[in-house]
Amino acid sequence: MPFITVSEMGTLTVDISAARHIDTTSHSLLAKSKCSPGTVLLSMAGTVGKVAVIPSGALECNSNQDLAKIVINPDLADAHCLAAYLATSVGQAACFREAAGAIQKHLYLYNIESLPIPDIPQPIRLAIGNKVRVAERLREEAASSRRTLHTWLNSTLPEWEPPSEQMSVKPTFCCNFHSDRLDAWFNHPRFQELEHCLSDCENLIALSDVASSTEERWSRASSEIEYIEIGEFDLSHGIVYGTILKGDVAPSRAQILAHRGDVAVSLVRPNRKNIAFIQGSGIRPIVVTSGCSVLRFANPETAALYSVILRHNAVTYQLMRWNTGTSYPAIEQLRLDRIFVPAIPEGQQERLLAAATKAVTGQERAGVLVAAAIADVEHLIEGKLDEAACLEEGCQLAEEFGFEKP
Repeated sequence: MPFITVSEMGTLTVDISAARHIDTTSHSLLAKSKCSPGTVLLSMAGTVGKVAVIPSGALECNSNQDLAKIVINPDLADAHCLAAYLATSVGQAACFREAAGAIQKHLYLYNIESLPIPDIPQPIRLAIGNKVRVAERLREEAASSRRTLHTWLNSTLPEWEPPSEQMSVKPTFCCNFHSDRLDAWFNHPRFQELEHCLSDCENLIALSDVASSTEERWSRASSEIEYIEIGEFDLSHGIVYGTILKGDVAPSRAQILAHRGDVAVSLVRPNRKNIAFIQGSGIRPIVVTSGCSVLRFANPETAALYSVILRHNAVTYQLMRWNTGTSYPAIEQLRLDRIFVPAIPEGQQERLLAAATKAVTGQERAGVLVAAAIADVEHLIEGKLDEAACLEEGCQLAEEFGFEKP
């Protein structure tokens, strides 16, 4: 049975797939810690006030003693709307105020029972809750799409071990040295074996056939930019957003001008798979660190698909082959003509591109909806909520995804 801790909790969501498991006997013994879909989890120790809702598609699971399990009466409240309230600045302040302890803060169940919550009219709480429910659905669809893509990739590319920064030298395979480079790393037997396996694969093309490395450089004339550093890559979902900076304080490595829908590939330690589909507001220039190469594809849908392909182990090893240096391995120049990737097979373009779009942009829309739900509750508390607009948005989402209309 999945055993949930605060580590698996995100903003109003739980990543069940990342949870450790316990046996059914332990699950039965820990009856008070059982939780089911719709249960609101609230962290009581360490990171006090972290809140999430068990997804509707999850099976019964268990959780540790530092998570409060809040079961909501649907006639009196909406679990997803309540979770959004607890994530607001007001809800978080209420949790922190009740927490006790000099070294490590701790909430107790009697503290949680006494927390004040807003009495939100049923249509409004349903409309706000719908935003969180739709975000949950989008995350599920994104995960399903990623599984679809990985199944296709595993049938197209050779199975290869997860990459590591260093590799032992075992001469299990040997071939002639390449004239490109004569060093031991580039001609490592494992790279040569992969090259041999790829030569037997059908429907592979050079990455340069579908992408180009952008040469645009930022002129440093913008008042504000959205700056992307490698450390900001969201590797669990393969996306990245820039940090808004004033142009005159941007670091010297802020050099590459990118567009929404490009793919950023880290040239530093490529074994870490720091590859992300670039998101942005569309308002400010997007500038990427010089530690990356920015790839541009025919359209964002194709870029989304290849951002997933480039993180496959067999492709990661191809990138790693061009490393130089040992203590700080990095790629001096990304050779797109020497990286081989699957071509999109005829008859499957629509299916694969749709799956890639869901896998990448579904997470983005989910994050926007969760933020909007939290903002709605805050505006409601402040008396600034546009209730008509909130209800309209809730109805549109309900119609689109098949939920109850407010």
